[in-house]
Amino acid sequence: MAVAVGWLNRYPADVTAMEVRLERHTVARIVSSLRELILVWLQEESRQIGGPGHIVEIDESAFGRRKYNRGRMTRTTWVLGGIDRGTRETFLCHVDRRDASTLNEAIQKFVKKGSIIKTDMWRGYSGLADLGYHHDVVNHSVNFVKPGEKLTHTQNIENLWSTIKRDMRRRIGRICVKSFETHLVEYVWRSRHHTKKELYADFFRALTYFYPNK
Repeated sequence: MAVAVGWLNRYPADVTAMEVRLERHTVARIVSSLRELILVWLQEESRQIGGPGHIVEIDESAFGRRKYNRGRMTRTTWVLGGIDRGTRETFLCHVDRRDASTLNEAIQKFVKKGSIIKTDMWRGYSGLADLGYHHDVVNHSVNFVKPGEKLTHTQNIENLWSTIKRDMRRRIGRICVKSFETHLVEYVWRSRHHTKKELYADFFRALTYFYPNK
């Protein structure tokens, strides 16, 4: 349980390993199991973000993935993400392509109809208005905020990318290809809880759900 506490508090794996007197790879294996549990828990408790009157910023970002014991980048994977400005809830998902068909399908899965969606001018976002969303765009080659419309920007999702990548480097270091998806799930799960008390409560609710006799 001490490893779980360290993970919930976002301690780097080597710090947790020192505190609990375990090998770092043992701590990493336990934490990986915890993220797998949360992955299944989110599938059981799946819900969309946004809704009528809610502003959802959406953007894609490239992540470099590394193999164990290798320093070179092996390939780049694209992640589509969104953040509700009001609730701060997010969604993050890997996308194989960045075309309109792929992005629109993902957005319909994760964002409620009637949401006010803010994006850049990437052509992959075309057609959102026809799918039941209010869609505003900002031309990043000219401005970061749409002139005359100070609410039309994607600064929150861009800040989220920076936070996630910085945190991954600090806490995780080199990211194993097979665990990358569960790292994204962890960030989505954490975004649903505004206090540490809520986070702990939901974690133990998930633990009890899957291991009722423990």
